[in-house]
Amino acid sequence: MRQLTTYRNLQVFLVIMAVIGMSFALFYLQRHLGLSPCPLCIFQRVGLIVMGGFALISALFNPKSKVIRLLLWLGSY
Repeated sequence: MRQLTTYRNLQVFLVIMAVIGMSFALFYLQRHLGLSPCPLCIFQRVGLIVMGGFALISALFNPKSKVIRLLLWLGSY
């Protein structure tokens, strides 16, 4: 069984948890309860999607160059 002790495994776990959280907000709160999101919620979702994309790229490809690592790290914040 894989442990969450390495940074890469922890990062993949956090990206998956962010996707689950966004899916909950989309499917349950919007579709089931009929609540519409405010503009701030929409901007937060877009930001979270962009950060998750950078985090997922860096977790899957694990770049060796320090410049690329720094750019992906800055993009995930």
